[in-house]
Amino acid sequence: MFEKLIQFLFGSAEEQPRHFDNLTYYIQFKNLADDAAHVLVAGATGSGKSVFINDFIYSLSAFGNADYILLDPKRVELVRWRNTLDCVGYACENDDMIGYLNGAISEMDRRYRQMAKKGIVKWDGDDRWIIIDELADLMVTDKKRVMPLLQRIAQLGRAAGIHLLCATQSPSRKTIPAELTLNFTHKIALRCDSAIESRQIIGTDGAEDLPKYGKGLLHRPGGLAWFPIPLTEEDKLKERIALLQK
Repeated sequence: MFEKLIQFLFGSAEEQPRHFDNLTYYIQFKNLADDAAHVLVAGATGSGKSVFINDFIYSLSAFGNADYILLDPKRVELVRWRNTLDCVGYACENDDMIGYLNGAISEMDRRYRQMAKKGIVKWDGDDRWIIIDELADLMVTDKKRVMPLLQRIAQLGRAAGIHLLCATQSPSRKTIPAELTLNFTHKIALRCDSAIESRQIIGTDGAEDLPKYGKGLLHRPGGLAWFPIPLTEEDKLKERIALLQK
């Protein structure tokens, strides 16, 4: 893992660092992936959800032992990662996205059977992240099929190493029911349009006063914390993605 990290971030020993802005910021995304069962990130249009997702995926690839499935109702941001080494699936059509969610449940059940044979209670292999942008869009268009699948993954996925990262600008209970959001152990509020929206995401006011970019409020077991979110310039992001192509 560390060999992969050093090679990816720094190149060869003779080269100067090429993919390093502030390593501490990216380590926090790795720590988030290690700690969280599931992550919900929400905020107003233009608040930095896409920046967060790109930094999260980059950190998984640079630091982690994880692969990811990308579900992309917006058809804009996630498509750029579809041919990277750690991407095991990409979909933007409803039927295809439902297929990947069903496949994740099948994989989760397989892992539980393997765990039972080994006599262990937590998966000891690589994690898999299912990354959805935008969750509200998927729920509005196909809630009857999507909701039970997401609910099952949210309830049982953690021990099997299957995790959800969902982004939305519409965190209302009508769109995303409370019984689903309760299973997101880590919720990040970016700048919101109102205190009501802040409370819908993290249970308290505050996100309405955040700057437009660069900071979020993380609600996790134990309370609230600041979550800095570095902005990666587009050319640097393209460079990183190019290095991760299959």
